[in-house]
Amino acid sequence: MIWKGVIRPTEPRGVPLRAKMLPRFLKNVGYETHGIGKWHLGFCSWDYTPLKRGFDTFYGFYTGASDYYTHKRAISNESKKEKPKEYLDLRNNTESDDTKEGHYSTHLFGSVAEEIVRSRDPEDPMFLYLSFQSVHSPLQVPRNYSDIYSNIKDHNRRLYLGMVTAMDEAVGRLVTALHETGHYSNSVIIFTTDNGGPIRFGASNWPLRGGKATLWEGGIRAPAFIHSPLLPNPGTVTNQLHHITDWFSTIVNIAGVNPPKVDGMNHWDALVGLSDHPRKTMICNIQNVEKFKAAVRFNEHKMLIGRMASVRWASSSASTDKSRTESLDTTLSESKAPLLARRHSRNTPLPVRINGHETNKKFGNIQNKSLPEGTDYLYKPKNAIRYNDARIEISRWNKPLSKNNDLMAKDFVRWGDLKNHTKLEWEPKVVRTLGNYLTEQTKIRLFNIKDDPEERHNLSAELIYKLQAMMTYLSQQLHLMITVPPKTRIRVGHPSYWNNVWSSGWCQSKW
Repeated sequence: MIWKGVIRPTEPRGVPLRAKMLPRFLKNVGYETHGIGKWHLGFCSWDYTPLKRGFDTFYGFYTGASDYYTHKRAISNESKKEKPKEYLDLRNNTESDDTKEGHYSTHLFGSVAEEIVRSRDPEDPMFLYLSFQSVHSPLQVPRNYSDIYSNIKDHNRRLYLGMVTAMDEAVGRLVTALHETGHYSNSVIIFTTDNGGPIRFGASNWPLRGGKATLWEGGIRAPAFIHSPLLPNPGTVTNQLHHITDWFSTIVNIAGVNPPKVDGMNHWDALVGLSDHPRKTMICNIQNVEKFKAAVRFNEHKMLIGRMASVRWASSSASTDKSRTESLDTTLSESKAPLLARRHSRNTPLPVRINGHETNKKFGNIQNKSLPEGTDYLYKPKNAIRYNDARIEISRWNKPLSKNNDLMAKDFVRWGDLKNHTKLEWEPKVVRTLGNYLTEQTKIRLFNIKDDPEERHNLSAELIYKLQAMMTYLSQQLHLMITVPPKTRIRVGHPSYWNNVWSSGWCQSKW
């Protein structure tokens, strides 16, 4: 499903009801289910809210970016001439709770989790979802936590680190409660997040490139760990692919339920050493709301399509300490020159296998090392090749690379033939999909994340055949994509109509 940004408070939408959520699956097999903290999955209809999606109890807030102490959230599209009015967003099950002003949310949500653990029988199965508000803007934390980092000059960074410390303390108290109540010995604890850190709000993804809301590694590679006395070899680190949707299938399997057919994959057998990690490919994200963007993984290789924000490797203090920010031109200066030289060598022969026999044909200037061993390619006029039943046209590449070593779509395919796909021997779905989403100026990049996790060396001009396989995979996934209608906001969702509280009941739920 294509989606740009988050669900805004006055948007009449939520996660479709046909999507059966994790707590519902677990509840159906006898688990108690408790949700605490941030929801942010839609609340305009009660059908979208936690108690209707499988949770037995819920204590938290429906929107995002609310105040950590007042538990209120302003409406984002009100006049900017004066400070916008804030409205309460804190719920105990379905009832609003205005009694917790002044209670820091990390402490509040951690205490609610502890109370649940200490008030129940550890022999009864339980799923506890604790979604801390930390560490998200606004940057707020009791001073005794930020003072720990008084040596840090950047104000936002000090607050951010203090918020992390307060959250870490709350997690520690919960784990202690699990031990003291007899829950721990049969528990699986998963710590994860939904995106990389926002650099402008004190986060640091260094040395990874980019940050939150980008498709660079700094935006999509996030810290996570799984802890349990049931796991062998504690302290093991894995660099295998794991998408956030994989938690669903993995947790359902832990509960003894066969995972349904969904996008996520079950990693439990791999985690306990019974099998290899199942995920080899991954769509990191697709966006086609304004201009097309996509990120695709094939094992260690990552393809980026479209214009990407943030071309810097920046620490959290990049705005104030220029010495810790590297520009793209600087970091690519060494690797760029040899690649440009190779691109100008237009007479470099490329060995091509025709009916199993190798021959030397001038085929642009693609490097020999980009050919996988033992693979047959059918040489035809006009530089055409067939790969997995998809014929892709390669241009002669008789001009220098762009500034950032990017290939353009017009370099990757003969664009006139792509638009008029009857002239090409592609699978119709592949051609139709790519022709609809790409333009001649669409940028295409390729990185080896295993060897180059910082995404400094663009390999798109060298590993063209890897790109072809990944483009074919992407086109197949695009064909399965569901497009979301344009975003709308409606006035009736404004809290002023609901006793100045962010409330449900003002839209029709959709299946």
